Amino acid sequence: MRVPSFMTLACILFAAGAALLIFILTHKSPVVATAAPKVSAYEDEHKLSKYIAEVELKNELERDRIEQERKLARQAKAKKDSLECQFWMQQKAKSSTKNRKTEEKIAQFCELEGTITAL
Repeated sequence: MRVPSFMTLACILFAAGAALLIFILTHKSPVVATAAPKVSAYEDEHKLSKYIAEVELKNELERDRIEQERKLARQAKAKKDSLECQFWMQQKAKSSTKNRKTEEKIAQFCELEGTITAL
């Protein structure tokens, strides 16, 4: 019995590798059928339009909220910058004791009614 040569052994291994590669590339996994619920085009369209309406409403409410916050901030800044507020703030700074009348005037002329302003 003759010992196979290096070239014969290399050819056998190459052929086995090629066969294995072809098997891997051509092998198809079995298709698993999933039972997806049947949804009509009308239901899809209805869901989509409902979602769009909800998003638009949410965006509109957010815009309204932001606009309201900006409006309140402008009003608070206008009150703080008013001459009356500046006068009573100076009076408070000059006075060494707490004066109830000065505090009431500052609340009247420097703060928005019903809201807490922290600018």
